[in-house]
Amino acid sequence: TDKMSLAALASTLLHYLRDEASEKIPVWAMIATSPEDIAQRARTWSTEMGAGAGVVETRSTIGGGSLPGETLPSFALSIDPGKIGASAMVGRLRSAATPVIARIEAEQVLLDPRTVLPAQDAELLAGLATAMRGD
Repeated sequence: TDKMSLAALASTLLHYLRDEASEKIPVWAMIATSPEDIAQRARTWSTEMGAGAGVVETRSTIGGGSLPGETLPSFALSIDPGKIGASAMVGRLRSAATPVIARIEAEQVLLDPRTVLPAQDAELLAGLATAMRGD
């Protein structure tokens, strides 16, 4: 292991020791965010997106290998993809300059704010607008 890897590991472990993991480690910050805060971000996104966008209750999957099948209550931005279709829109999002990973439920495209750092909101919304226009 090189010195950079050891430094990163040491820094991460210090966050745990100082009981600051939920503020300093992104995945724990995402898990620790309240459903109310997630709902507010989803409503803000919906307002920014305008017609065809709304907010739905959902569950966030929080783990794969370490927490398989575990979920948290959450809220998501729901987009009606219209003529584009949900599969095509998700494809556009994934192939964007900054890829966006969304899921499809009942032919709606869903994006969960819990999985997006707040500093990424503007870039996400710009990518969504581009995907909806088909640029």
